[in-house]
Amino acid sequence: MPYPARRREAESMVRALADELEAAGVRVLDVRACSQVGLLVTAEVIVWCYRRLLHWRHDGEDMTWPAADAFGAARRLVQAGQGGQSGM
Repeated sequence: MPYPARRREAESMVRALADELEAAGVRVLDVRACSQVGLLVTAEVIVWCYRRLLHWRHDGEDMTWPAADAFGAARRLVQAGQGGQSGM
């Protein structure tokens, strides 16, 4: 499949995550996408989307989450930001 299709996928996935995070009260500073990668930036974490997976690092631990599950990823990021389960 040509690269523009991947861009739409990555962009729509990070935008869906941004919507879920903002609904949970997390301020999203920026959302960007290029041909293969989407990036989301908050004050605490940078999340990138590549090949339908979300990736982030928090407290030295790498986290991978299915990009199609924006709600679950947002919940995990919010929990980590509140000192809950590590994952952000």
